[in-house]
Amino acid sequence: MDKLDFVKLMLNSLGIGEEVIAYKNSPYERVISMVNMIMLGQRKSKVHPKLFGELTEKYFPEKPHGQLIFTYLQNITDHLWCYKCNQVLPKENFAMNAGGKSRDRQSCCRGCRGGINKLFDLVAVNKRRAAKLERTPPWADHDAIKKIYENCPPGYHVDHIVPLQGTHVSGLHIPKNLQYLPATENLRKSNKFEVG
Repeated sequence: MDKLDFVKLMLNSLGIGEEVIAYKNSPYERVISMVNMIMLGQRKSKVHPKLFGELTEKYFPEKPHGQLIFTYLQNITDHLWCYKCNQVLPKENFAMNAGGKSRDRQSCCRGCRGGINKLFDLVAVNKRRAAKLERTPPWADHDAIKKIYENCPPGYHVDHIVPLQGTHVSGLHIPKNLQYLPATENLRKSNKFEVG
């Protein structure tokens, strides 16, 4: 469900409903629905801060001070909002963040995230393919290169001794620049080249 439907559902389940709040006897004279107040927040809904605080205390007494009402509603239901598809989904639909950052979950759901990762993978594959083509001279022995890749032992990678995309030096995609390296060692080496 989208953000608006989620807020309406939560307000109904809390017994608040889509109540319209009219404060005509107050110095802050304002008519606004609770849904709009939550969706827009205090500043954008132009509700006076004092009035906003009174409404928050009245309807959401358990909400921690300083936390947005929408965030509070997400937390008490174990749901999160995906900024990409604009849907509020259970937390299980969001991958965990690496490294213990401020949020414990990704800000976009797994469904949306998959598309992003596929795009980044595709870009990386195409960049690597372009680097190989750029660094393959016309005189290179293509049959020998193909045999090196075909005969690579299991658990090993075909590594470029002088990397194709090195920071200071770039090698050629030719048989003399290829070697077999254990997969873990090759991944650790990345595109580094040490003279020595």
